[in-house]
This record gives sequence, structure tokens and C-alpha cells, in this order.
Amino acid sequence: MSTIYLTTQGSTLRKEEHRFTVVKDGKTVLSVPDFKVDRILVYGSVQITTQALRFALHNDIPITFLTMYGRLIGAALPSFSKNIFLRINQFKRLSLDSERVLLAKKVLSAKVSNSLTMLKRFARSKGFQIINENKFHSARFDIENANSIGTLRGVEGGVSSVYFMNLRELLSPEVSFKGRNYHPAKDPFNSLLNFLYSLLSNEMLGVIHSKGLDPYLGFLHSVEYGRFSLVFDLVEPFRACIADAVAVKLFRKGIIDGTDFKKHKLYGFVLKDDMRKVVLKHYEEKVETEFIYEGARLNFRQVFVKMVDSFSDYISEGKDFRPFVLKK
Repeated sequence: MSTIYLTTQGSTLRKEEHRFTVVKDGKTVLSVPDFKVDRILVYGSVQITTQALRFALHNDIPITFLTMYGRLIGAALPSFSKNIFLRINQFKRLSLDSERVLLAKKVLSAKVSNSLTMLKRFARSKGFQIINENKFHSARFDIENANSIGTLRGVEGGVSSVYFMNLRELLSPEVSFKGRNYHPAKDPFNSLLNFLYSLLSNEMLGVIHSKGLDPYLGFLHSVEYGRFSLVFDLVEPFRACIADAVAVKLFRKGIIDGTDFKKHKLYGFVLKDDMRKVVLKHYEEKVETEFIYEGARLNFRQVFVKMVDSFSDYISEGKDFRPFVLKK
């Protein structure tokens, strides 16, 4: 299966016989058999015909609308699951502090473990010494002994600072990456991370919606108007091994450099239009790469589903929730 990324401004997505086609100025620039498509992402000023939209929703193909720079605008999603009892249980469980702390511990423990594993892999292949590795080990101890969401967020913030300090050592000084910041992005590397994190979040939103969970009610990220708290919670274990790994690769191999970004008055540094397709290509390669996980050969997209299924089983039946942990 595949993802259609619509980035050509002024183009139109159409449904013609058994294919999705993208047309601009009367010329077909892309044609894909409809049965091969399982998600569509629309960047900027791209049109979609009613026929294409109806077919996508009827066949459970979510369509996500974003700005040219990757910020989520909204989504056209297939019909919501009728499993109201799952959402009732979600609200019941996540209204309890003890449940939220338990789940947050599991997710953050997985995130810290995966972050350290990725740094060790970088160290083996890039020849650098991990800075303050003990911080990751002590963080796992602190997570296990924490008794509040506030304490857990503090632990996560401390270890994240050390983690990004290590990523800085992997990059050349010309990248000017001094640490993590969000919006507006103060440097090209942060801009790329923002873009890749948005891709991860959009995929997780689609999976959560398909399972019938409420994406706004999470356990680690605070509940705020319009915030997909559960999406951000369940994405945490995947940040280092997908988004960060792709970003480091692109800069380390010289596939991308500072000249591939431009300044925007609202978003800070943003990817230039032609390089967005390059990033999407490498992201696709990463999430489609297969590996052995829990005795099966899966790619990351299949692991997303597996982890959300595990969360759903915990919510509805009290089964053990297993966040994704990267093999060391």
C-alpha cells in the first residue's frame, strides 16, 4: 500500500475509473491504482474532486490537509467507529490520576529506552562518544518511582535536553543546532524535526481514529482545546527511531543543508518546496522498512497499528499495554 503526498501547487486530485490521478495544466503528473492507496496528504493549494473525496472516504482512506510547511489544518476521515463503549472506558480510565501515571510511565520508559538505543547506534556508526549516558539510566529509575504526571514531565524534559545535546554532536557546526525548539523553528534542523514530527502525528491520528478512540483525551500531554493529546502520547516512542533518525541521516549525508530552507515570518525556517519531496521519500523508506518485532516481520506503520491495538485492549479489557521498544 502507499501514501499519496500532494505537494504540487495548483494541481487537482481526480478519481478516474480505477485510478487516482493528479493533473496540472491539463497534464497528468501522477497516476496510481486506487487499491494501492491507503492515505492521502494534501499540502497547500491542491484541489480534490468530489468523486475522489467520496471514493476515499467510502474506502477508509483518510485525507489530511496541511499547510505548505506541514502544519495540520484538518482531516477528512472515514466514518467514526460505532464502538461507543471503548470511548466510555477511555474517559473512565483516563479520568483517574493513577491510570494516567501508569500509562505515562510505560510510554516515557519506552521513549527513553529508544532514544538511548538510537544514540548507541549512532555512536557505533558515526564514531562519537555519548554525552552523559548515565542520565538515561537514572531517568528510567526516576520514571519508575514517579507518582505524578508533573514529576514525569520533569524527568522527560531533563533527559530530552541531554538527548538533543547528543544529536547536536552528530551534526556539523554549520547546521547551527543548539537544542530543541518548536514554533517558530530557529534553525534548519529544528524545522526538519517539526516537519517529520507532523508526519508521525498525522499517521498516528489516522490509526487512533480508525480504532474508535478519542484522539483529544490522552494521559501524559495535558488536555487542551484542540490538542490531540492521545496522538502526541502514543507518538513518543517513535520520535527518535523514525523522525530523528531520518533528520540526522539527511544532514549527515549532505542530502540536505541549510540552503534547502528559507525564512518565513511566522514559522521561522521552513523547507523549500523541492526539498519537501526529498524528505517525504526518505520518510516513506523509513516507515516502510521491515524488521522483526514481537516475533513477526513488520514495518513501522504496522507497529503503529499493533501499539494502538494494545492500548485499545488495555482501555476496554485491562490487558497489558505494550508501547513500542526498539531492539537494542
